[in-house]
Amino acid sequence: MDRLEAFADISIRRACAFVGLGAVAVMIALSFDPILAFRTGADIAAVLAAGLAFSAWRTPRRNIRHTELHAMLRGAGVPPNWLSAEVKRRQIALVLRSRLAWHAQRVALAAILLWAAALFSWMVQGWSRAVDLAGPAPSCHEARMTQIGITGIAGRMGKLLAEEVAAAGCILAGGTGRGDDPRALFQASEVVIDFTHAHAASLHAALAAELGRGLVLGSSGLSAGDEAAVAEAARRAPIVYAANFAAGVNLVIAMAEKLAAALPGAQYDAEIVEMHHRQKVDAPSGTAIAMGRAVARGRGTTLEEAGRESGRDGHTGARGTGTIGFAALRGGQVVGEHTLIFAAGSEHIAITHRSFDRRAYATGAVRAAQWLKGRAPGLYSMNDVLGLA
Repeated sequence: MDRLEAFADISIRRACAFVGLGAVAVMIALSFDPILAFRTGADIAAVLAAGLAFSAWRTPRRNIRHTELHAMLRGAGVPPNWLSAEVKRRQIALVLRSRLAWHAQRVALAAILLWAAALFSWMVQGWSRAVDLAGPAPSCHEARMTQIGITGIAGRMGKLLAEEVAAAGCILAGGTGRGDDPRALFQASEVVIDFTHAHAASLHAALAAELGRGLVLGSSGLSAGDEAAVAEAARRAPIVYAANFAAGVNLVIAMAEKLAAALPGAQYDAEIVEMHHRQKVDAPSGTAIAMGRAVARGRGTTLEEAGRESGRDGHTGARGTGTIGFAALRGGQVVGEHTLIFAAGSEHIAITHRSFDRRAYATGAVRAAQWLKGRAPGLYSMNDVLGLA
């Protein structure tokens, strides 16, 4: 009987080997997609296991013909006289059934392992997407669509924001114009984007706190009192407040802090030069001030403590050591240019960012609104949105 079992094993293994080679060929062809490859291999193994199990179930139910019996025993090396004395057709059928069942179990186990590999690959790909913080913001179609409101929607920036909300697949909850009451807009929205005027920032922040709505605040020229009101409102509502929503500008600001930490103020004078269109009413720009604050942080102080030098005219005396200088230029329709200079006696280091289209700000603001949805109350920056914090 041992010889017969060995012969049955060899025959079954040969059949499985041919099927396995075909499965390997299919998996190699699909190797560009590991999940699909593992699933295909698992399907083939499951079908093979089912076939073996069916054969094991069917074998005892049919009689093996005498000629088949002779051929089987001859292939297994069993003497013919042993056939008449020891073996009956039912016994051989039972042997085949046990071997088929044994192999069916192993192939089924292989199918389970392949399915587990496919599941693991899918989870790994999901984790990879989750930790890609610097990648594009998730589309509103990938989750429940965000309802975004826009203050000053009839203005130049408001129109761009409305276009970007539609491009992101989000819902435009509405907008306000000059003289409109913003309360209804906040009630209808999940997140409101405000690029209007500094004097409206405290009112919009208070409404966000009262109604529990998110606020993306991009207005520049806020006073110390306005900023304090925004910070107070952020205790009850999630607020993203940034001087600039373009991704490149925020990367430059992050670099400014690191450079300032490496370049001491006693040796390297920090100067910030900015230029904007002739209609801009505040100077220096909010982005320039943000750069100055980053330089001060890198040097372990604040902009107020380090001191600001700007508007030089006439006999101003020598430049103060460790202060941060600002120069504001206005003219034409320049969207925005900022240059940070570290000037020493033997070298100058300059970083420049130029914006050619306001759409960069609108795209960043909508991205911030998507990110802000569902966040806990707090005062956030674009560093948080971009994963730089």
